[in-house]
Amino acid sequence: MVWNQVTLEMNWDLGNGRLTNILAYRDVDSRAEADGDSTALSLFNFLPATIQDQISNELRYNGMISDGWELTTGLYYYKSNLEYLESRSLVFDSIRIGGGGIQDHKTLGAFVNNYIDLSDTLVLQAGLRYSYEKKDVIIHPLGSCTFEQVCGEGNANDQSWSNWSPKVGLQWAANEDVTVYGHFARSFRAGGYNFRSPSPNPVSFDPERVDSLEIGLKSKLMDNRLRFNAAAFFNKLNNMQREVNLEDPDIGVIQDISNTASSEVFGIEVDAMMLVTDNLVLNASVGYLDDKYTEILVDLSGDGVIDQTDFDLSLPRLAKWTLNFGFTYDMELETGTLTARADYAYRSGAAYNDRNSTLFHAYSMVNAGLTYEHGDGNWSVSFYGKNLTDTAMLGAVVPLPFASFGGSYFAPMTKGRRFGAEVRFNF
Repeated sequence: MVWNQVTLEMNWDLGNGRLTNILAYRDVDSRAEADGDSTALSLFNFLPATIQDQISNELRYNGMISDGWELTTGLYYYKSNLEYLESRSLVFDSIRIGGGGIQDHKTLGAFVNNYIDLSDTLVLQAGLRYSYEKKDVIIHPLGSCTFEQVCGEGNANDQSWSNWSPKVGLQWAANEDVTVYGHFARSFRAGGYNFRSPSPNPVSFDPERVDSLEIGLKSKLMDNRLRFNAAAFFNKLNNMQREVNLEDPDIGVIQDISNTASSEVFGIEVDAMMLVTDNLVLNASVGYLDDKYTEILVDLSGDGVIDQTDFDLSLPRLAKWTLNFGFTYDMELETGTLTARADYAYRSGAAYNDRNSTLFHAYSMVNAGLTYEHGDGNWSVSFYGKNLTDTAMLGAVVPLPFASFGGSYFAPMTKGRRFGAEVRFNF
């Protein structure tokens, strides 16, 4: 991968605030080769290549309009040119195809956000963002190009979307150590096009919208030796954009991107950190999620009809329970500081795909480390162990169509138990 980035930030004092302009440019050239069938057999190999350059500019003002009124407002511009190419070799190189496309993408945005003191303890937040996006594409469907990426003219299409996204909330300081808050926010993800589609007629997928309501508290207790935070939230997802993987004997896997459904997610998160002694810190967190579909737009289960079977499915990659706890212990030495740390994490099982035909199993993981930092702060050395229980975890579980070979899954593994050392120097 070749990656270059340049950022220029300029600031000017203006009245009781500051005017900031951030100009950024980036270009990426990424090429790879992947073994999609995850076997010793050459059933599904693909070579993706992404070439992109982009430029963005944000002009932002932040300042005090009056006592108790802080304003942030600005304009945003983004433009990118993207070329994506993918070659596929299937079933011992008996099928060699290619596809991809190019895209011109423009974004314009305007935003304003206010923090207004309603009293000594109550703060109102009110903000609004307007977004406009336009995408012009030329798509070469998978199978319309050779493996060497010799393609015809392709199929052109374009689409644009706009959105207003508000946010409003209240923050109440019950006392110096406890703050209670609540807010409503709307977020927006523009539509787009699928460069891996075999369809000769490029059709865009629609924008996705999320309405989020959250209430919670942040606290510092026991003379700031205990920090306790809790939050409950409710998210309503409309026109969810999902990539549905379907087996296909001609191209290996159809990666169909479409608006599949609308859903609701309720969650609770709690975390705490306690300074037990001047040297020992304990930390813990727990999260719970509950989800359900409220509207089904496509046949998720794959049985040919939209019925209760689809509504009974779970949202993909959403684990109902997550848990983490650990400790950090500092020991002051004559020449520096020795720090020991360890943590345990648990994540319950979850569906991998929308059809729930493949799953991520529940897993637990233990990490640990030991760091020595010299007293002058100029260098440190660390030793670490990750995934000490050598837990096997899947990064994906995608079914492939080669039934004549007993069936196959693209199921790459994440890293197992590993140890390492790191030396850092500060100049």
